[in-house]
Amino acid sequence: SFGGQLYEQYNYNVYAYDERFAGPGEPLIGDGTNQNASEGRLRIRSGGFFVQEQLGWRDRVFATAGVRYDGFSTFGEGFGLARYPKLSASYIISDDFTLPGLDQLKLRAAWGQSGKAPGVFAAEKLWSATSADESVPAVVLDNFGNQDLGPERSTELEWGVEASALQGRVTFEFTKYDQVTKDALIGVQPAASTGTNNSVLRNLGEVENWGTETALTVIPVSSDMMEFSLTAQYSTNDSKITDLGPLVDLGSSRTVGWPLWIRYDDRLITCDTNDIRGADANTPIPNPCWDKDALYDPNNEPDLAKRMIGRLYPTSMLSLNTRLSLWQRLTIDVLGEGQYGYVKNPGYAFQTMRRNQLDNPVWPYCAPLLDVWNNGDRTTLTNEEVISCVPKYSDHGVWATRGGNGDFFKIRSATMAWRIPESWLPDSMRSVQLMMQAKNLLTWTDYIGMDPESADNGPTDQTPYDYYITAPPRTFILGVTVNF
Repeated sequence: SFGGQLYEQYNYNVYAYDERFAGPGEPLIGDGTNQNASEGRLRIRSGGFFVQEQLGWRDRVFATAGVRYDGFSTFGEGFGLARYPKLSASYIISDDFTLPGLDQLKLRAAWGQSGKAPGVFAAEKLWSATSADESVPAVVLDNFGNQDLGPERSTELEWGVEASALQGRVTFEFTKYDQVTKDALIGVQPAASTGTNNSVLRNLGEVENWGTETALTVIPVSSDMMEFSLTAQYSTNDSKITDLGPLVDLGSSRTVGWPLWIRYDDRLITCDTNDIRGADANTPIPNPCWDKDALYDPNNEPDLAKRMIGRLYPTSMLSLNTRLSLWQRLTIDVLGEGQYGYVKNPGYAFQTMRRNQLDNPVWPYCAPLLDVWNNGDRTTLTNEEVISCVPKYSDHGVWATRGGNGDFFKIRSATMAWRIPESWLPDSMRSVQLMMQAKNLLTWTDYIGMDPESADNGPTDQTPYDYYITAPPRTFILGVTVNF
């Protein structure tokens, strides 16, 4: 088989704004004293073609080989087309031997590549309009560009097994994957002689990802009067930055040896933080620290150390679903989900809302401590009280440890549906079903904030904040479905 595609997206917008109209009559753009106008045009093109061949042997062994070529208007002019090959195979091994109760057993494996294109104008040299002295028009360099810019390229190898037994009463599926992303897009600060402070995207990073996916479904009861099923799904994932090219790290967001989606910051060293690590993630920081329960000593100022605060995404997820059907009319369905492994250390999201209240004289937690700090004997305060409430010492990292563990398990939904007997209905109706559903019904967590899912990942998607973010609401739904 073979095929291809061409895609184009074109956006055009004109924006006009005016205010403070001096005279009566209908307000019109241009008649006000505060005018603003802008225009934008954006065009993105992509295209590609593929060819693949599938071979089968005795309806039990299958192999597929293919390749795809893609071009994208956001690539640099010096890059050309991106090539992504793939190979996969499967073997229904149960066709060659039998086991008691086994319906089918299939082995499978796949290898392939995919890519992620850079953003619009990332490869282009861009200029921005400005004005010099006496409003003389001028331009300044806005983006230095990179004509060799190409996509991130991910290579993944996965293998797995699928099985069913006892006439479909038990099904099992397992997948293991390992992925390496090369030519990762990383913003690099250019030399000052280029005339711009904006970072330039380059293909120079490498990231490893790995994980598993497991699913098991069991139907212990199946009859005309009742069917009961249980499904469990469990997945793991993790990552590690293995190369940043000529860079050692990228500030507080990327460092070789650390997982990809984390946040770490300068932290006050306290004696209970024995899992603080150095830049290589293995060497413990030397022991100078504050005993959090000791009284504050102005002659023993705290030290700072870089440590990983937490992960933005869970490293393991658990899903449990149970379904009960009675008399082919009443159905009860409950779905639960757990997310785990957000952090190595207690705390999932910065308690930014609480941290930003430190200077508020009426905030109950810190107000009396700040009063002592500003007007009383500071040595009567403990080190923990000082690093928690005194703005000089209490950075966001301190309040991350006060967030509690971000792991949680929730009842995502609980649904009950009943199909009314047809004999109760008028002739004009074929069926009527009543449904009641509750979403986010219960939550089990040690997180002390509003909700472990009330954290926003911040403007750069690298920093979780519990900062005036509404938690997922608990919702109750009543529905009626009528078929005529």
